[in-house]
Amino acid sequence: MKKPKYPEAFIGDPWDMLAEEATEIVHARFKAIRWGLQGGHGYVKRDGNPSPREQIIQELGDLLFIVDVLTIRGEITRDELPAAKDKKWQRLCELFGASHVDDWAKKRGRYA
Repeated sequence: MKKPKYPEAFIGDPWDMLAEEATEIVHARFKAIRWGLQGGHGYVKRDGNPSPREQIIQELGDLLFIVDVLTIRGEITRDELPAAKDKKWQRLCELFGASHVDDWAKKRGRYA
């Protein structure tokens, strides 16, 4: 393993990191809106610069890692997440109807 870049630095609060990662997802999505998911005409893809889609995927992975950290630390539980996802499904169904939500998600039934 490589020598740490910042061995003396405080890594930070995972709740703060969760907000940071969510913000980075938003930023990556705005790049995708501007350039297209694959980084169309005018998008500079050099020096390992990933496409906007690849950036979104990486930021989602970063966010999920922080969710795992919060779970490991006991600050949230895996049991809380399916209930929260179900509430989102219910809110979308109230707004758009269950069949539209299911068609949109390409999946039938609950999403927990």
